[in-house]
Amino acid sequence: MIGFYHICPANSALLISSSNQINNKAIKRITKKSTWINPFNEHAQVVDLSAITFNYVFHVPIKPSGEFLLQCEIITKVDSLDENIRLAATKGYGSDQKSDTAKLVALLKRIKVTEEHLSESLENFCNNKTAREQSKLSEAIKKLLQMDGLLLLSFSPTKVVSSDSKAAVTLSSEQSHYSQSLRKLSFEQYVGETKIVVPRACLKTTS
Repeated sequence: MIGFYHICPANSALLISSSNQINNKAIKRITKKSTWINPFNEHAQVVDLSAITFNYVFHVPIKPSGEFLLQCEIITKVDSLDENIRLAATKGYGSDQKSDTAKLVALLKRIKVTEEHLSESLENFCNNKTAREQSKLSEAIKKLLQMDGLLLLSFSPTKVVSSDSKAAVTLSSEQSHYSQSLRKLSFEQYVGETKIVVPRACLKTTS
């Protein structure tokens, strides 16, 4: 009988189904404990509930032309509620983090970022966690992940660069505040947060 007993690894769930093909009709039950199954008509699949960390680059257009690249670190996981485990499993998540990451990258490509997705200040967006979590971009990420049964744990920018160095040099005062900030600011990851480095030449002195 020992061969009919399936161990549920830590931070995982077991999805018991009537078929190797995972779909809503085939799924019979979900448990977060090791369990016995009937090997003649049941199959067990492990769904990993641990966090997935990956980097993603958003392309943000700037006026009148061009764009900047917003590199972010995103941490997500399959939600622990049974209905979300079921949903994520039918979408193919939970068995391999490399495969899951590829699905997540493809999912986020659905977001077409505009300046309206960010807060009024690019500096504030990158350094103020509350402002970032309340942004339209954060809400868009959350909604997409929820559609696949996943939970957003963390979303933080790690780098912002212009995609065209020539464009950064020719920026005019008529361009957006995002464009203007890219003339002066570079963003670097620093102890899990983001610091802003202002080139010395850009600093104004007062007499």
